[in-house]
Amino acid sequence: MPSFVASRRDDNEPGIVKALEQVGASVYRVDAKGIPDLLVGFRRRTFIIEVKGPSGKLTKAQREFRKNWRGAAVIIARTNLEALIQIGAVVDDGEIFSPDLTRKRCGIEGCRLAPGHPGQHKFGANIP
Repeated sequence: MPSFVASRRDDNEPGIVKALEQVGASVYRVDAKGIPDLLVGFRRRTFIIEVKGPSGKLTKAQREFRKNWRGAAVIIARTNLEALIQIGAVVDDGEIFSPDLTRKRCGIEGCRLAPGHPGQHKFGANIP
């Protein structure tokens, strides 16, 4: 009998979930073999995100899902910033929308991300 429970979660997933929630997205974790990790709602749009570590590759079941899926494209996110860009939370000038849809900046010199975000600064530093 096939298993429908995912074997493990990627270490970077909690940070990605937190970053998505900080910009006002609703995030649900999916725990089924081959199905993308996150179901995300943002500004009345739905996204499905597969979280991968820096060198993570899609499994056979994940590739099969992508091949047969007829909905929106599956997003692969390895960092907080990649996930935010893919859902449209980062605007052209690098600012991020806050939940009230106002633009805010981090406050760390050189950073163009929202206040309180969990690292992954645009200039390359990774500050917790």
